[in-house]
Amino acid sequence: MTEKKTVPSVGKNAEQHTSPAHNPSSDTGANPAKKISSDTTDVHFVMQGKGGVGKTTIASLLSQYLKDQDPQTLCIDADPVNASLSDFKALDPFFLPIVENGEVNQRIFDELVEKIAETPHDVVIDSGASTFLPLTEYLSNGPVYSILRSIKRRPVFHTVIAGGPSQLHTLQGLNTLLETAPEDADIVLWINEYHGFGKVLDRDGNPDWENIQIIKANKDRFRAVICLPTLNAQTYGEDFREVMTKGMTFEEATKPGSGFKLMAQARLREIWNRLKEEISNVQ
Repeated sequence: MTEKKTVPSVGKNAEQHTSPAHNPSSDTGANPAKKISSDTTDVHFVMQGKGGVGKTTIASLLSQYLKDQDPQTLCIDADPVNASLSDFKALDPFFLPIVENGEVNQRIFDELVEKIAETPHDVVIDSGASTFLPLTEYLSNGPVYSILRSIKRRPVFHTVIAGGPSQLHTLQGLNTLLETAPEDADIVLWINEYHGFGKVLDRDGNPDWENIQIIKANKDRFRAVICLPTLNAQTYGEDFREVMTKGMTFEEATKPGSGFKLMAQARLREIWNRLKEEISNVQ
């Protein structure tokens, strides 16, 4: 068991404007990461029923990290409405819209399972808000989990808690995953106060997500808790936003001819080094 560090969230409008080189909140303790068996590969589902809270940002960051470790990591964009992961061409994402008209298309889902079975590498699946409820229901009521176990694939669910008006909705999404995911499936919780959502507050209105009851009560279910680093809105934050908007990886953005100037590239390298440190807790 290892102790993880927490870092405040990435945010253009974040209250603290600090750079990755100096973040006073980065030493706060968080939930310990689980030890992961080495005889299975992971199927990472990025899921949340609330739209616009950073699922594709999370999926792209996770995919970049895993592809740095293993270039054969398979990335799948399963969002039928807003296929944003498909914008990240360097990740070579495969578009597979598994939900149609509010229901899982079983034939397309069959194709997803075959792709998972065919690759001995980790898989990242970015699902949209409209996919969340049909997919959680389909996964919990069918044979998918037993099939994944039989081919030595371990489901890992990534979900995000946002602050402000989105907090209640995202906590409801977390609760749905906790209720429907099997006990041997891990959950990675991302704390995101990005783009001015506001602080993630406990029930007493204190800016301390660790005291939220559902998080405290399910601490053992979390493989990791990741808090994205606070960025200066005019420099680091703007550079990060531009990278995400352009659908670029950090590797692309920091190469000559990327369109980013030297100082921006230096800031992006700092951001990516900090993010890699946080995401490493997933493994």
